[in-house]
Amino acid sequence: SSGINAEWPLRPGMVTLGSKGVVYCDRSKKLEHVQCPSVLAVDTTGAGDSFIGTLAHLVAKKELEGISFYRKVEIACQVASESVTKTGTQSSYPCSYKIDDA
Repeated sequence: SSGINAEWPLRPGMVTLGSKGVVYCDRSKKLEHVQCPSVLAVDTTGAGDSFIGTLAHLVAKKELEGISFYRKVEIACQVASESVTKTGTQSSYPCSYKIDDA
């Protein structure tokens, strides 16, 4: 992968891959792939919203500055995975205290 990074002018970005997780490129042009936990999906509606909402929450919280971005993406993947195990959108999202304790 270092050959790709040297030749390909990557910019920071992120692509969600559904059950396969997330690939993101950080400012150093390093590609990271974060896996999602394997779950039995019931309703995938809102999974992306769950992921990005959780990630935004974790990035914005001052108390969580010491947690790596990779770990925050892992937690967001866990929350999104949990959200697809129930029907509905907001009703399938966990409470913020569960996220902060992850």
